[in-house]
Amino acid sequence: MEALGVSHVDYFSLDVEGPELEILRTIDWTRLHIDVITVEYRVWIWRVGLDKPATLKKLNDLRQFFNDTGIYHEAAVLPIGETIGNDVVFSRIRNL
Repeated sequence: MEALGVSHVDYFSLDVEGPELEILRTIDWTRLHIDVITVEYRVWIWRVGLDKPATLKKLNDLRQFFNDTGIYHEAAVLPIGETIGNDVVFSRIRNL
């Protein structure tokens, strides 16, 4: 985004099958303002299925990451139920 001169994004969806947190850690949150972010957190092991402990850990790690920024709060978990992918939604705190 910086290379493109973009400093504001209304909505950003991150679904890269694994390294979501590593990617989020590369963002300079003082320079890029994203209003709403969805991040897939489900961990799926091919031929095995859902890895429930890893999925819960990833969700909790994402929650901690965004909480630590002090800029975002969790708005929702989508969709609720057993589907192929699950996203957690974070919304920028308006006065920041």
